[in-house]
Parts: sequence; C-alpha cells; structure tokens
Amino acid sequence: YTSEEAEKAPLPSTIDSLITEFGRMLIIRCLRPDRITHCVLNFVTHNIGSKFVEPPILQLNTILEESNKRSPLIFLLSPGVDPAPKLQQLAEDKMMAKSRYYTLSLGQGQAPRARKLLEAGMKKGHWVFLANCHLSISWLPELDKIVEQLQTAAVHSDFRLWLSSSPTIDFPISILQIGLKITNEPQKGIKANMKRLYELITPEQFQRVKQDEKYRKLLFTLAFIHSIVIERKKFLQLGWNIHYTFNDSDFQVSENLLAIYLDAYDKTPFDALKYLIAIVIYGGHCTDEWDMRLLHTYIDSYIRNEILEVTYYKLSSLAYYYMPRDGTFKLYKDFINSMPTTDHPEAFGQHPNADIASQIQESKTLFDTLLAVLPQKSSATVEKEVENEVHIIGIRNYNEKRKDIKFWTIFNIIVY
Repeated sequence: YTSEEAEKAPLPSTIDSLITEFGRMLIIRCLRPDRITHCVLNFVTHNIGSKFVEPPILQLNTILEESNKRSPLIFLLSPGVDPAPKLQQLAEDKMMAKSRYYTLSLGQGQAPRARKLLEAGMKKGHWVFLANCHLSISWLPELDKIVEQLQTAAVHSDFRLWLSSSPTIDFPISILQIGLKITNEPQKGIKANMKRLYELITPEQFQRVKQDEKYRKLLFTLAFIHSIVIERKKFLQLGWNIHYTFNDSDFQVSENLLAIYLDAYDKTPFDALKYLIAIVIYGGHCTDEWDMRLLHTYIDSYIRNEILEVTYYKLSSLAYYYMPRDGTFKLYKDFINSMPTTDHPEAFGQHPNADIASQIQESKTLFDTLLAVLPQKSSATVEKEVENEVHIIGIRNYNEKRKDIKFWTIFNIIVY
C-alpha cells in the first residue's frame, strides 16, 4: 500500500503464486487506483507486445500512398499538434513545394481565394491545404459541394486536397465519409515526445551545421527540454500554475535558432541562446512569474557548456537520462528508443508523490472509457445474477482468508 511502485511490489505470503497477472491487477485496482494504468501497460506489454503501448509516429508518406485525387485528407486537430510542418516537409520531398503546393488558413474573407486555389489545383495537379476549417463554418456547405463534384469531374491525377479542423458538429458528414481521416494526438511521456521530435528532423538537417558535434548534442538537449516542458502539465497545478499550449513550432524555431548561431559564432553564445529560448520562444507563452522562473531553471540546467564537455552528462538524478555518446543520427534515435516508456516524477525534479492526483484521474478516465464501450442495455435478470455471483464469491473469499488478514497491522500502517 505504501510502495512507490505498487505494481512491482511482492504480495504478502504466497498470494503471488496463487493468482494470475490479471488477478494482481484487480488487487492493485482496489488498493492503489493511482497505479492501475502502469499495471495495464505492463499487462499489455507482457501479453501482446510493447508496440501496443507505444503510439506510432505519424507517417504521411504511407497515408499519401493510400490516398487518391477524389478523396480529401482530413487532419483532426488536437491541442498542441500542428500538421503543417510535416505536410510542408512531405511536399518538399515529393517536389511539390515550389509551385505546386498551396496552403491557406481559412477565416473571414478567405472563401474566394480558397475557391480559386481549388479550381486551379484540380486542373493543374496542385496540392491544396485548407487549414482550420472550423473557423469558416459558413463556407463549409460550399466546400461540401466542391468535394461532391470531385467524384465526377475531370481532375488531374496529382491533385490532393488536404484539410484540417478541430472537432466540430458543423463539419459536413459527407466530407468525413468520403475523406481519409488522420488524427495525431500529443504523445505521452519523454521517450514518445523525443521520438516524435526526431521524426521532424531529416538526416540532411542533422548534418547541416559546421560545428556538427555541438549541434547534435544541443539538439538532443532541446528535444529533452521540449519533452519535459510539455509533459510537466500532467502534474496539474504542481506542473504549471497556468495551462500553456507549448507546441512543436517552439521546438522547430529553437532548433533553427541554434543552427544559425552555431554557424555564426565559433564560441557558443550560451547567454544569447538561453535568453531567446527561455524568454522569447517558450517564455512567450508564460504569463505567470513562477512559471517563468521554473522555465529559466530548466534552460539554465540544460543549455550550458557542461553538456558539450562532460561525457555522459546527467540530465536528471535518474540513471537513464543522460547525454549519449556523440554519433550518427541513428545512434541518437536508438538511444531514445532505449529510454523508459513510463516516466518517474523525479525526471521532472518532482517528488515521487507529485503525480498521484493525475494518475488517479487517468485511472478514472480509463475505466469510464471501458464502461462506455460495454453494452448499455442488459436485462434486469442478468444484472441480478452478476450481482449475486459477485456477492457469493466475496463472502467465500472473506471466510477463507480472514484468518490470514492482520487487521491491526494494516490499520496501524494506514493510520500511523
């Protein structure tokens, strides 16, 4: 009950040998609801594999291969996730970016321009990306008609219509039925976020700076900082006093800034980098004095000369967060893959109990979702039978085990 990692703690007496892994999960559910999500992750990993608990990285190349000229590709937006940079990169890879890829953020007065882009794109085989469709609800019925015309009209084989929208009940259902839906929710955990950030960087980009070793090490540090800053919100008010929408653009601007400064100066301008990253880029989101102070502390701890000079410089008091040996792009990605999937609060400089509230909330969400997918209607007879069976099993287990339960010992642990 008092263990920091209850899912790994041995159970009293011979209980471990008498129950299955699922039975152990039920005990954790009753005694430590804050640790049940970790139990579920372990259960899934042991039984069907780790790939089912590690969210896949969005691969637009694969999605493009499945698409066609008549079906729009629809990004369902999540907070903190912007598909535009990855789509821009894909357009460059496919030689579409210079004169055949057009993007437009919808809003008031943009309908005529969107209409012209679509007409030209269908004839000449352009890619057209209409972002933020939820901001132009009044124009969506017209877009619905244009998509309907796509099904029968003569359209260039290279034409692709990309859309992005936050979830809204006003989005035309017919477009959703015809289109290919893509959702890219924010990753959870330092490892998952760093994997995603390294997918935004190309091998060519990884080698573009003259001071290549400095760049590679500071890039890894930037990715670690960004992941820490984003994941810290899981601690609720113990993370940030105010909820901020840090996103991938902050990381990409910081990375470009790092490359420019390393090419411009032989001696690394740490003070300038700290100011621009902490005050201008990430600090531009912060409105609370204590949050700014925390951000400064993180930047001061990681953007420093020791990162470049100290071998295996520690990024945390935990053993598995450190600066890896410098090497190839693949070496850095392999090191990120070796990091733990589940983060300990100490990785963020927090007390081990800091994430109890958020873990209990995660557990509640998990079980609410499980209950929501169960059949909503069942006969009263079946419900009664289930209740009676649970009641009988509970009484039988109590009668069999009550002699082995040391009530006063448990009471003293809980109270004192």
